[in-house]
Amino acid sequence: MPEYRKAITKEEVNTLPIYRFTGRVHLISSVEAAEKAESFFTDEKIYGLDTETKPVFKKGVFHPVSLLQIANEEEVFIFRLKRTGLPDYIISLLENKNIVKAGLAKKCEVQISYAIGFPEPISIHVDTFGTGTAGDRVLEKAVSETFDLKPAAIIRD
Repeated sequence: MPEYRKAITKEEVNTLPIYRFTGRVHLISSVEAAEKAESFFTDEKIYGLDTETKPVFKKGVFHPVSLLQIANEEEVFIFRLKRTGLPDYIISLLENKNIVKAGLAKKCEVQISYAIGFPEPISIHVDTFGTGTAGDRVLEKAVSETFDLKPAAIIRD
């Protein structure tokens, strides 16, 4: 079995190639769908994790996590937590110390600026508030290369 390190430096992350996920994406929007998804979370020892939360524009105000993304090499599951709740098997997965749960940052804000008449963003800014495993500029490049950020694509997708 390969040996895994607990940490990687920002410099090491910055040398890694950008990767676009080509696997299957599952949007879990109901308790029934969450129950069906349980069978996918049995054999993996490493998962990628991410969360999304409603933006806040006032200091000291917080919102609960609204989306939980869990991925392996072939599939990603996006749980709409307001509709599904947090299933017990996901709690067990998150608590299991024998399973690696990896992410790029504990906190992240992405700002995208547009100009009237231009479909592509004129600026993308990522701030991980010092919690990122990669530099913010590296993550900005990854966002711009991974996602179609034209307004029409955002609405469509």
